[in-house]
Amino acid sequence: MQTQCESVWKGSLEPTLYRKRLICKSPGQSQRGKKRPPKNIKLIAIPGQRVDERDILGKQKSLKYHPGFNVALDPKNKNLYALTAGTVFYSIEK
Repeated sequence: MQTQCESVWKGSLEPTLYRKRLICKSPGQSQRGKKRPPKNIKLIAIPGQRVDERDILGKQKSLKYHPGFNVALDPKNKNLYALTAGTVFYSIEK
């Protein structure tokens, strides 16, 4: 990555006392924040899939998906996990 530099002369007018100094911006200063990979917040288990006890069914930040029968919610990070072994089934209730 090339940077654009500007040269500045410091010193008195006598040619022997001139000092050349480069003023450059480093590449990191132009970026306002670090680029981070996206967080994988999604449903992991698909309908019809067999799961074992304590398998994580989905990850979420807010309470978008609610636990149902034989599913529990982790209070720390709101992960959905299976209480018993079985087959995954999703339903929409309003």
